[in-house]
Amino acid sequence: MTKDIPNLATSIIVMAQSNPDVLYVGTGEGYYNVDQIDGSGIWKTTDAGLTWAQLPGTSTRADFQNVMRIVVDPANDSVVVVATSPGFNGGATKSKIMKSTDGGLTWDQKYSSGSSVQDLVATPGNFNVMYATVNATGVIKSVNAGDSWSNSSSGISGVGRMEIDVSPVNTDNIFISAEGGSVGSIFYFSTNAGSSWTGVDPSENFLGGQGWYDNAMVANPYDSNSCFVGGVNIWRIDVIASDSIKLTNITDGYSQFGGTSKGVHVDQHVLVTFKTNEATQSYRLLNGNDGGVAYSDNGGSTFTTTKNGYNTTQFYGADKMNGSSRYVGGMQDNSSWMSGVDPDASSSWSFKWGGDGYEADWNYADPNKILVSSQYNSVGISTDGEIGRASCRERV
Repeated sequence: MTKDIPNLATSIIVMAQSNPDVLYVGTGEGYYNVDQIDGSGIWKTTDAGLTWAQLPGTSTRADFQNVMRIVVDPANDSVVVVATSPGFNGGATKSKIMKSTDGGLTWDQKYSSGSSVQDLVATPGNFNVMYATVNATGVIKSVNAGDSWSNSSSGISGVGRMEIDVSPVNTDNIFISAEGGSVGSIFYFSTNAGSSWTGVDPSENFLGGQGWYDNAMVANPYDSNSCFVGGVNIWRIDVIASDSIKLTNITDGYSQFGGTSKGVHVDQHVLVTFKTNEATQSYRLLNGNDGGVAYSDNGGSTFTTTKNGYNTTQFYGADKMNGSSRYVGGMQDNSSWMSGVDPDASSSWSFKWGGDGYEADWNYADPNKILVSSQYNSVGISTDGEIGRASCRERV
């Protein structure tokens, strides 16, 4: 669908509720990862993804170098509010909230901060009321569809990145998954539309130590006191009293909490719910992670992964065999793999080395010698033209 978009660093995709043929895509990474790829502004389609156009007001303007979040007025697909974080790791210029009322042709600045604005949501059923999170600062709130913003952080302190969502059941209830607290993750909730917040240090670090990068949040569509959060794994959080929560592990990618991965890759980046049957209060929990997309129709008891040709692979490094069109490469958080001869888009590759796949090197003079690598300076060495634990020696 996106052959017209030359930038692969997509951070947000939003479909207009009033016209599903209209979608906006924000590009660029602003989450302090060392392999950050700068974006190319905002792209838009008006034909459900058949063709895409780069919004001219965002293509060269530095304010749109990294587009973090986009919200579209559900009644008017031309009204768009975005959060941006320009520069490498958000450090070059001030982070902004920008608004367009003409479908992205022109933009007005509505907020500016020296810290990164990283999440932005509109209240379900009331586009006028919005919330945004500012890294290391707190929450800001708008009551006029993003035209002006005020501080809404009473009770919040000592946080880094925050993801926020509003309960669609009771919009006074708002949840925050934050990097910080005594264990590395802290949960905040408000029962008065952000006038004040209660912070609860959880029993487990539900973000897994990577809340600056792996951080996702979505409210339960039927329970005003429940939400799902994603860090390394997926968790459910239930507010059970004015100052306490119940934390339930949903996926356990590294078997740390007595559970299983349920087929879901580690490192969660987005969680979405949508209702499937209101009579039975059924819904689908959709999850995007470093390994692709998974969904659950039973509240996280089981998951289905939706591969079917959809790949989310990013090569950190690759090399070609001299004299043959075979390749070996390391993939971000998805191990090292080797191709057959003359691979195409439908070819299968074979798994060769685990972990975060990094650089790979195929000896030019001797094709039997291959190097692959992964995190913690782990290097695999093969001298027989194959890679795998049986034929590879590990060096650190």
